[in-house]
Amino acid sequence: MPWKERYTISDEKSLADDEIRWPQGARCCVRITVDLSVAAGPDGIRAADLTTPEAEFGANQGLSALLAVLERHDLRATFAVPAVIAHIYADRIRALVAEGQEIAAHGFKHEDVSALERDDERARDRDHRGDCGPAAGGLVLTAAAR
Repeated sequence: MPWKERYTISDEKSLADDEIRWPQGARCCVRITVDLSVAAGPDGIRAADLTTPEAEFGANQGLSALLAVLERHDLRATFAVPAVIAHIYADRIRALVAEGQEIAAHGFKHEDVSALERDDERARDRDHRGDCGPAAGGLVLTAAAR
């Protein structure tokens, strides 16, 4: 798609290290993004994808272990959540919000949208933020990977 050409090219100018002043003497900044999707094909997440041992582990023990590390270090993350996952794990998504984590819409079922026209892709993004909102207590803040 033409609007995705040069997607990673930027006209931003970098700063020299001695030009950056971080608050409270910090030396850098880190942004943590967690993709709560499961491995899926181009058509997106299917019911069978959610019942694999890897998916079960990720949604339960894996996520719990990650949250323990984030809590131990007083860190927050952005969780990119497909709407279908937000519906299935609505209580878990609300708990993430209650813990101060950010929820980002990540499509409906993490399907490949590269062939969509620009307006269709925007409409899908808007709809999926709406799909995730109720599960996240209405607090979906952004569309992921934009």
